[in-house]
Amino acid sequence: MKRNVIILCSLLILGFSSQSFAAYFINWMYVQHRVYEDGHDSNRLNFGIIDDSTGEYVTQNLLTSCTLTKKGTELPLLPGSFWEDVNLFAYYNSGTGYWNYDGAPSYESGYSYNVDIAKLTHGTYKLNIVYDGVPLAASFFLDRLYNLPLIKSASVKSSTDAKGNLYLRWRTPNKLFIMTDTDSPPALSARAFIDVYQGANYVGGLTVKVPTHMDMIFVPSRIIDWVKSQGDTYKFVIQVRTNDNNNRSYSDSVDLSL
Repeated sequence: MKRNVIILCSLLILGFSSQSFAAYFINWMYVQHRVYEDGHDSNRLNFGIIDDSTGEYVTQNLLTSCTLTKKGTELPLLPGSFWEDVNLFAYYNSGTGYWNYDGAPSYESGYSYNVDIAKLTHGTYKLNIVYDGVPLAASFFLDRLYNLPLIKSASVKSSTDAKGNLYLRWRTPNKLFIMTDTDSPPALSARAFIDVYQGANYVGGLTVKVPTHMDMIFVPSRIIDWVKSQGDTYKFVIQVRTNDNNNRSYSDSVDLSL
Protein backbone atom coordinates (compact mmCIF):
# COMPACT_ATOMS: atom_id res chain seq x y z
CA MET A 1 0.00 0.00 0.00
CA LYS A 2 2.81 2.41 0.96
CA ARG A 3 4.56 1.67 -2.34
CA ASN A 4 1.37 2.48 -4.30
CA VAL A 5 1.03 5.81 -2.48
CA ILE A 6 4.61 6.74 -3.41
CA ILE A 7 4.01 5.86 -7.07
CA LEU A 8 0.75 7.84 -7.12
CA CYS A 9 2.45 10.91 -5.57
CA SER A 10 5.28 10.66 -8.12
CA LEU A 11 2.81 10.55 -11.02
CA LEU A 12 0.95 13.58 -9.65
CA ILE A 13 4.22 15.54 -9.36
CA LEU A 14 5.24 14.61 -12.90
CA GLY A 15 1.81 15.55 -14.22
CA PHE A 16 1.96 18.94 -12.51
CA SER A 17 5.45 19.62 -13.85
CA SER A 18 4.56 18.88 -17.47
CA GLN A 19 1.52 21.18 -17.31
CA SER A 20 3.17 24.06 -15.43
CA PHE A 21 6.54 24.38 -17.15
CA ALA A 22 5.96 24.80 -20.88
CA ALA A 23 9.23 24.99 -22.80
CA TYR A 24 9.96 28.10 -24.85
CA PHE A 25 13.11 29.91 -25.88
CA ILE A 26 13.99 33.21 -27.53
CA ASN A 27 15.22 32.20 -30.96
CA TRP A 28 16.58 35.58 -32.00
CA MET A 29 16.79 39.12 -30.68
CA TYR A 30 18.24 42.39 -31.89
CA VAL A 31 18.46 46.03 -30.91
CA GLN A 32 19.06 48.29 -33.89
CA HIS A 33 18.88 51.78 -35.36
CA ARG A 34 16.60 52.28 -38.39
CA VAL A 35 16.32 55.16 -40.83
CA TYR A 36 13.48 55.62 -43.30
CA GLU A 37 13.11 57.42 -46.60
CA ASP A 38 10.31 59.61 -45.23
CA GLY A 39 12.82 61.18 -42.84
CA HIS A 40 12.06 59.54 -39.50
CA ASP A 41 14.21 57.08 -37.61
CA SER A 42 13.72 54.67 -34.72
CA ASN A 43 15.56 52.51 -32.22
CA ARG A 44 14.00 49.06 -32.41
CA LEU A 45 13.85 45.96 -30.22
CA ASN A 46 12.66 42.80 -31.98
CA PHE A 47 12.61 39.17 -30.86
CA GLY A 48 11.01 35.84 -31.75
CA ILE A 49 9.95 32.96 -29.49
CA ILE A 50 9.95 29.24 -30.31
CA ASP A 51 7.64 26.70 -28.69
CA ASP A 52 10.04 23.87 -27.89
CA SER A 53 7.26 21.26 -28.00
CA THR A 54 6.61 21.96 -31.70
CA GLY A 55 9.88 23.54 -32.84
CA GLU A 56 7.81 26.33 -34.40
CA TYR A 57 7.24 30.00 -33.67
CA VAL A 58 4.51 30.69 -31.16
CA THR A 59 1.05 31.40 -32.56
CA GLN A 60 -0.47 33.23 -29.59
CA ASN A 61 0.31 36.51 -27.88
CA LEU A 62 0.89 35.30 -24.32
CA LEU A 63 3.55 37.87 -23.37
CA THR A 64 2.88 39.48 -19.99
CA SER A 65 6.18 41.23 -19.24
CA CYS A 66 9.03 42.71 -21.29
CA THR A 67 12.03 44.70 -20.03
CA LEU A 68 15.21 45.81 -21.77
CA THR A 69 18.24 46.83 -19.72
CA LYS A 70 21.76 48.06 -20.35
CA LYS A 71 24.35 48.00 -17.57
CA GLY A 72 21.55 47.36 -15.09
CA THR A 73 19.43 50.36 -16.16
CA GLU A 74 15.97 49.68 -17.57
CA LEU A 75 15.30 51.40 -20.88
CA PRO A 76 11.84 52.82 -21.68
CA LEU A 77 9.85 50.89 -24.27
CA LEU A 78 6.89 52.26 -26.19
CA PRO A 79 3.85 49.96 -26.49
CA GLY A 80 4.83 47.01 -28.68
CA SER A 81 3.09 44.64 -31.05
CA PHE A 82 2.89 40.93 -31.78
CA TRP A 83 3.15 40.09 -35.48
CA GLU A 84 2.76 37.00 -37.63
CA ASP A 85 3.52 36.31 -41.28
CA VAL A 86 4.16 33.64 -43.88
CA ASN A 87 7.28 34.41 -45.87
CA LEU A 88 9.23 32.88 -48.72
CA PHE A 89 12.97 33.58 -48.53
CA ALA A 90 15.14 33.64 -51.66
CA TYR A 91 18.61 34.89 -52.51
CA TYR A 92 21.08 35.62 -55.28
CA ASN A 93 24.10 33.30 -55.19
CA SER A 94 27.12 35.43 -56.09
CA GLY A 95 29.26 32.31 -56.49
CA THR A 96 27.11 30.69 -59.17
CA GLY A 97 25.25 33.70 -60.56
CA TYR A 98 21.93 31.91 -59.98
CA TRP A 99 18.77 33.02 -58.22
CA ASN A 100 17.72 30.52 -55.55
CA TYR A 101 13.97 30.16 -55.05
CA ASP A 102 14.06 26.57 -53.79
CA GLY A 103 12.90 27.29 -50.24
CA ALA A 104 9.38 26.68 -48.93
CA PRO A 105 7.17 29.35 -47.37
CA SER A 106 7.43 29.39 -43.58
CA TYR A 107 5.50 30.85 -40.66
CA GLU A 108 7.20 33.29 -38.32
CA SER A 109 6.05 35.47 -35.45
CA GLY A 110 7.69 37.99 -33.19
CA TYR A 111 7.45 41.09 -31.06
CA SER A 112 8.48 44.65 -31.96
CA TYR A 113 9.06 47.59 -29.61
CA ASN A 114 10.50 51.04 -30.12
CA VAL A 115 13.13 51.95 -27.52
CA ASP A 116 12.26 55.46 -26.33
CA ILE A 117 15.75 56.93 -26.06
CA ALA A 118 17.51 59.53 -28.21
CA LYS A 119 20.41 57.30 -29.26
CA LEU A 120 21.54 53.72 -28.88
CA THR A 121 25.08 53.23 -27.60
CA HIS A 122 27.75 50.56 -27.93
CA GLY A 123 27.37 47.62 -25.55
CA THR A 124 25.26 44.67 -24.43
CA TYR A 125 21.48 44.93 -24.12
CA LYS A 126 19.67 42.37 -21.97
CA LEU A 127 16.09 41.25 -22.55
CA ASN A 128 13.89 39.68 -19.87
CA ILE A 129 10.34 38.58 -20.67
CA VAL A 130 7.57 36.41 -19.28
CA TYR A 131 5.73 34.38 -21.91
CA ASP A 132 2.88 32.05 -20.92
CA GLY A 133 4.10 32.35 -17.33
CA VAL A 134 7.64 31.29 -18.26
CA PRO A 135 10.56 33.72 -17.66
CA LEU A 136 12.97 33.94 -20.61
CA ALA A 137 16.14 35.95 -21.19
CA ALA A 138 18.48 36.87 -24.04
CA SER A 139 21.14 39.46 -24.81
CA PHE A 140 22.36 41.34 -27.88
CA PHE A 141 25.64 43.15 -28.46
CA LEU A 142 25.37 46.41 -30.39
CA ASP A 143 28.73 47.23 -31.93
CA ARG A 144 28.55 50.30 -34.14
CA LEU A 145 25.94 52.70 -35.49
CA TYR A 146 25.67 54.04 -39.04
CA ASN A 147 23.14 56.21 -40.82
CA LEU A 148 22.95 53.92 -43.81
CA PRO A 149 22.30 55.43 -47.25
CA LEU A 150 18.78 54.97 -48.56
CA ILE A 151 17.68 53.49 -51.86
CA LYS A 152 15.09 55.90 -53.25
CA SER A 153 11.68 54.49 -54.04
CA ALA A 154 11.37 56.85 -57.01
CA SER A 155 14.17 54.95 -58.75
CA VAL A 156 12.27 51.63 -58.69
CA LYS A 157 11.12 50.32 -62.07
CA SER A 158 9.21 47.10 -62.72
CA SER A 159 8.67 45.04 -65.86
CA THR A 160 7.61 41.56 -66.91
CA ASP A 161 8.56 39.34 -69.82
CA ALA A 162 6.39 37.16 -72.07
CA LYS A 163 6.59 34.26 -69.58
CA GLY A 164 5.33 36.34 -66.66
CA ASN A 165 8.69 36.66 -64.88
CA LEU A 166 9.06 39.89 -62.91
CA TYR A 167 12.07 42.24 -62.98
CA LEU A 168 12.47 45.00 -60.39
CA ARG A 169 15.28 47.51 -60.76
CA TRP A 170 16.48 50.49 -58.72
CA ARG A 171 19.42 52.87 -58.44
CA THR A 172 22.05 52.07 -55.81
CA PRO A 173 23.35 55.32 -54.24
CA ASN A 174 27.05 56.09 -54.57
CA LYS A 175 27.30 56.53 -50.79
CA LEU A 176 26.92 52.78 -50.37
CA PHE A 177 30.04 52.18 -52.44
CA ILE A 178 31.96 54.94 -50.65
CA MET A 179 31.18 53.34 -47.27
CA THR A 180 33.19 50.27 -48.26
CA ASP A 181 36.29 52.34 -49.07
CA THR A 182 37.40 52.81 -45.45
CA ASP A 183 39.84 51.18 -43.06
CA SER A 184 37.08 49.19 -41.34
CA PRO A 185 34.11 48.99 -43.70
CA PRO A 186 30.87 47.48 -42.41
CA ALA A 187 29.68 44.21 -43.93
CA LEU A 188 26.48 45.07 -45.80
CA SER A 189 23.68 43.32 -47.67
CA ALA A 190 20.26 44.24 -48.99
CA ARG A 191 16.80 42.74 -48.82
CA ALA A 192 14.13 43.29 -51.46
CA PHE A 193 10.63 42.70 -50.11
CA ILE A 194 7.34 42.14 -51.87
CA ASP A 195 5.00 42.66 -48.94
CA VAL A 196 1.54 41.13 -49.27
CA TYR A 197 -1.65 42.47 -47.72
CA GLN A 198 -5.14 41.04 -47.51
CA GLY A 199 -7.19 44.19 -47.45
CA ALA A 200 -5.37 46.42 -44.96
CA ASN A 201 -3.73 43.51 -43.09
CA TYR A 202 -0.11 42.53 -43.71
CA VAL A 203 0.15 38.74 -44.12
CA GLY A 204 3.73 38.14 -45.31
CA GLY A 205 5.31 37.89 -48.74
CA LEU A 206 8.63 37.42 -50.48
CA THR A 207 12.10 38.34 -49.19
CA VAL A 208 15.08 38.29 -51.58
CA LYS A 209 18.62 38.76 -50.26
CA VAL A 210 21.00 40.48 -52.69
CA PRO A 211 24.44 42.12 -52.52
CA THR A 212 24.20 45.87 -51.94
CA HIS A 213 25.86 46.66 -55.29
CA MET A 214 23.21 44.70 -57.16
CA ASP A 215 20.44 46.96 -58.43
CA MET A 216 17.74 44.43 -59.42
CA ILE A 217 15.92 41.22 -58.63
CA PHE A 218 14.44 38.56 -60.90
CA VAL A 219 11.30 36.77 -59.68
CA PRO A 220 10.10 33.67 -61.63
CA SER A 221 6.46 33.56 -62.69
CA ARG A 222 5.75 30.54 -60.44
CA ILE A 223 6.82 32.62 -57.43
CA ILE A 224 4.65 35.53 -58.58
CA ASP A 225 1.72 33.10 -58.70
CA TRP A 226 2.41 32.14 -55.07
CA VAL A 227 2.68 35.79 -54.02
CA LYS A 228 -0.66 36.57 -55.67
CA SER A 229 -2.30 33.63 -53.90
CA GLN A 230 -1.45 35.12 -50.50
CA GLY A 231 -3.38 38.39 -50.73
CA ASP A 232 -4.76 41.17 -52.91
CA THR A 233 -2.34 44.09 -52.46
CA TYR A 234 1.43 44.12 -53.08
CA LYS A 235 4.10 46.63 -52.06
CA PHE A 236 7.83 46.69 -52.81
CA VAL A 237 10.40 47.88 -50.24
CA ILE A 238 14.21 47.80 -50.29
CA GLN A 239 16.19 47.47 -47.08
CA VAL A 240 19.94 47.94 -46.60
CA ARG A 241 21.47 46.46 -43.45
CA THR A 242 24.74 45.87 -41.71
CA ASN A 243 25.09 42.10 -41.42
CA ASP A 244 25.44 42.33 -37.63
CA ASN A 245 21.82 43.61 -37.56
CA ASN A 246 22.84 46.82 -35.78
CA ASN A 247 21.62 49.14 -38.56
CA ARG A 248 18.98 49.22 -41.30
CA SER A 249 17.60 51.69 -43.85
CA TYR A 250 14.27 51.41 -45.64
CA SER A 251 12.90 52.87 -48.83
CA ASP A 252 9.32 54.04 -49.03
CA SER A 253 7.00 51.34 -50.33
CA VAL A 254 6.10 51.16 -54.02
CA ASP A 255 2.72 49.79 -55.12
CA LEU A 256 2.99 46.80 -57.46
CA SER A 257 0.46 45.55 -59.98
CA LEU A 258 0.98 41.82 -60.39
